[in-house]
Amino acid sequence: MRIAMLDLETTNLSANVGRIIAACVKPLEGPITAFSQEGYRGYQKTLWDDTPLVEDLEAHLRGYHLLVTYYGRFFDIPFLRSRLTKVPSHKPKRYWSLDLHLTAKNMLKLSSNRLIALQGFLGLSEEKTGLDPDVWAKAGAGNVRATRTVAHHCRQDVKVLELAYTRLLDYVKPPVEVYV
Repeated sequence: MRIAMLDLETTNLSANVGRIIAACVKPLEGPITAFSQEGYRGYQKTLWDDTPLVEDLEAHLRGYHLLVTYYGRFFDIPFLRSRLTKVPSHKPKRYWSLDLHLTAKNMLKLSSNRLIALQGFLGLSEEKTGLDPDVWAKAGAGNVRATRTVAHHCRQDVKVLELAYTRLLDYVKPPVEVYV
């Protein structure tokens, strides 16, 4: 079974008004593949249309069976599904999904169920980065430096997620089926 960590960074929490700024896919013990709005020709002109990024991300994900996320069952997966639903040629694919947020929430008793709290509790060697809300706003408006900062944040998230996944593997419940 091919396993990948998945994280999205978006301009809004709602997919009908937001779009994907950056997405990272990290296979278990493999290199990160990053998708960023900056990586698309003419992205300043088509800033409001993340369709090329979404299509490339979806094509890349087709090589995996299990998607590991953090709060992904409630955000990343539905957001990506929503953005893909806008693409007329999209045909949904079934994946297995494991949301490590649910593992942390149900199996541990921490003061916070955020990934940064889990990272600190487990003493992981990788660390999440903080982001000022203005950086997100600037990235959403097409600022290259801010977009790169958000993309770096996304990379760190999947690194931390992979380490947390390997540490909590004995506690995870069976994955569930999702369609993307």
